[in-house]
Amino acid sequence: MYAYLIGDGYLKYWLLQIISQNGLKNKVNYLGKLNDDEKKKYLVASDVLVVPSIDAEAFGIVTLEGFATATPVIGTRVGGLSEVIEHGRNGILVDPSNPYSLATAMYHLAIDDKLRKQLGKNGLQDAKKKYDWKVIIKKIIGVYDAIVIS
Repeated sequence: MYAYLIGDGYLKYWLLQIISQNGLKNKVNYLGKLNDDEKKKYLVASDVLVVPSIDAEAFGIVTLEGFATATPVIGTRVGGLSEVIEHGRNGILVDPSNPYSLATAMYHLAIDDKLRKQLGKNGLQDAKKKYDWKVIIKKIIGVYDAIVIS
């Protein structure tokens, strides 16, 4: 198993130190911040997207990017992630700052092809049904219409 660490948040140096201290440099590749095309390429090639946020996550756009590429998502129960991910239907939710539950979820998806594919399929359906720009624009217009009519 090989992991890509993508992003450039405030925990970057701490994570790189953990990777180094635990001899994981040959298992984890830190890619830093990627443009949208590069990020999509890695998502499509990935078996699982893990979003292990420990602080409030406003919405979790990366989760929707995972859905849009049919990549199953494991996320933590923080902020918007728990509103977008429906545990067991389009992803798996775990408690934040709980490495055991995160590792268990990752292992579970690593060995269960059927579940992994079903979560990815459901996430893709949700991306199309709930988060496509055409759908969002119709909802916004509906809100404006309701305001104008009232």
